[in-house]
Amino acid sequence: MRISKEITKKLLGIVLVLAMAVTSIPTSILAAEKESIPSKVRVNSDTWNDTAIEIQLADATHTVANIKSDSKNAIAKITSLDVRSEEGEDADIRNKVSIGVYAKKDGTYTISFDILDKDGLKVSSKKVKVYAYRESALKSISVEGSQKNSSLLNKKSGKVKVTLKPGNKLKKLEYGVYSPKENSNNREIKYKQFKNGAKITYGTNPYYYESEYTSEYNNYYSYYMNTSLVAPTYIRITYIDKYTKQEETMTSYYYRIIE
Repeated sequence: MRISKEITKKLLGIVLVLAMAVTSIPTSILAAEKESIPSKVRVNSDTWNDTAIEIQLADATHTVANIKSDSKNAIAKITSLDVRSEEGEDADIRNKVSIGVYAKKDGTYTISFDILDKDGLKVSSKKVKVYAYRESALKSISVEGSQKNSSLLNKKSGKVKVTLKPGNKLKKLEYGVYSPKENSNNREIKYKQFKNGAKITYGTNPYYYESEYTSEYNNYYSYYMNTSLVAPTYIRITYIDKYTKQEETMTSYYYRIIE
């Protein structure tokens, strides 16, 4: 009876140690990022797109390999990797991969690749359909009340009208201008939504960035400032593409000379 009690105590101790070990594992290791891989993308033909296929993997140890194209007219390669892994409650864990695509001709192509684990074993195989067409979804855009052949603006405000080609559906229009950052002289682009054909106020602020640093060591001092002669206005168009049937964005750029 005494032996069974001692065994029971030892077993309970082992269970307790295991339980403590599991609960002490950082949540950042247990929790994996949600995998995000597009099933289809839209690119322009006869030009390269270094971020055509943007991937987020669920595990920081996974890799993308064995990239293949179903046609010699479409080239695909990894162009960017952004991997970070650490422990801790506020750990920043990421595994982002960009695959660039160059389509020589108009057409629909399939890019395939494998997801491998840290030992090089295949976790899964993926396929992404690439719609490569040179035509733009944009039929026309009028700024200052008329279509412009130049990106330079002459007025402080004006109506903006966007027309898309048949088969594409307009979802949202936004305009972006530089505004001051909070508690800083530096500026950042901030977007506001507007209705098609509405009047907007064009940007009045140029890009601006400055930094200053002093140190007692060697009486060090540095100052850096960078700005521009023009105040930009960005027109961002969100629409449903007629090929992918999903949301895509395009941006038109306009500028006012600051006198």
